[in-house]
Amino acid sequence: MERAALTRYRQRLESAHQVFTQGQRSLALPQRVYDSWQRSSASVSTHIHAAPLLDQLYTRTIWQESVIARHGQGILNQLSSIALENRLIVALSDAQGHILWTDSGRAMRDRAEKINFSAGGLWHERAVGTNALSEVLTHHRPQAVFAGEHYADIVHDWSCAAAPIIDPRNQHVVGVLDFSTTWRQHSGLTLAAVQNFAQSLSQLIGTFAQPQLILNVCQPHAAAYWDHKPLACSPRQMEILTLLALHPQGLSLSELHSKLYGDHRVSTTTLKSEISHIRSLLGSTLHNKPYRLGSPIGTDHSGLIQSIESGDSAAVLRDYRGVFLPNTDSPELLNWQNFIEAGVERAIHTCQDNSILSHFFQRHHHRSAAERLLLLTPMHSNQHELIRLWLRNNQH
Repeated sequence: MERAALTRYRQRLESAHQVFTQGQRSLALPQRVYDSWQRSSASVSTHIHAAPLLDQLYTRTIWQESVIARHGQGILNQLSSIALENRLIVALSDAQGHILWTDSGRAMRDRAEKINFSAGGLWHERAVGTNALSEVLTHHRPQAVFAGEHYADIVHDWSCAAAPIIDPRNQHVVGVLDFSTTWRQHSGLTLAAVQNFAQSLSQLIGTFAQPQLILNVCQPHAAAYWDHKPLACSPRQMEILTLLALHPQGLSLSELHSKLYGDHRVSTTTLKSEISHIRSLLGSTLHNKPYRLGSPIGTDHSGLIQSIESGDSAAVLRDYRGVFLPNTDSPELLNWQNFIEAGVERAIHTCQDNSILSHFFQRHHHRSAAERLLLLTPMHSNQHELIRLWLRNNQH
């Protein structure tokens, strides 16, 4: 696109953004951008000054232990050269939009650091609104976001392209590679370049990736898998693993004891014995001082918790699998259980989509969902009568 055309498009986007902030939609706005702005508006203002910044020590630790940092120096050197030669900032994030590494020339670095587009910055959609990195995490495919297509004012002068880094063993998105510059430096070639490098990083991960720990705890019988094989651990050991997954920065022995047992009189020796058994299963991936899991972790509750926190009712009802650790007596895990169940209740009572509620009810036979459906379905319809009959036959 020629400079004059870019300038005109940028001006149309600025007008569309202003119209959106007044509660309307401009026909000049692409549907994909409008949809993202709608989602963004539920959790963040267009007038933020910078992205949230996470703990720097935690960020540095996660990056240093990553496959890319340990085995990808050759690719990182190429990325650094491209950043310097093309006045870009290159960024790598994890699967939550948490930036782990960047490189750039001085001019772009100064711009980026002012808004926390730097190591530690959190750039998922709920934190900063529409951007290329967040769009990749939403759609799991390469994305470009130009100037006023960004939701937040702080990046309206930016042009960004990003692509997913995919673990070839399971096809999960494990990170994002982003190339960003000013809108005046926009090039249609950037998206292809970022895709090529993201593919190289995906291949690197396939070669050197560690085994992954999977925790499925939102079901009657919790299950864990290590390197795709069932992990033989007790309910209490499953609770320990879940607490460590909820606290990726790690927990001291006393913190873990308090969160696991509360006021129950259980010795630290008992807890150490449980940890010793877990270490016999996972080996060196369980670190101590503090206790922390060093391998990639997949859970059936992390995405659900994020959806509850962002108020995304449709995602909550879609992602809910069942009661979180239904038999736990751990005080912290009970708090999370109550948080999730309350979030599901809120999602039910705010959901306006009959089809989403119907699907949720069919899977879980949840009474509140039935009551909500009764309000949303037309009276005297077959569905209304079936729900009313179910409620009458399933009274408390």
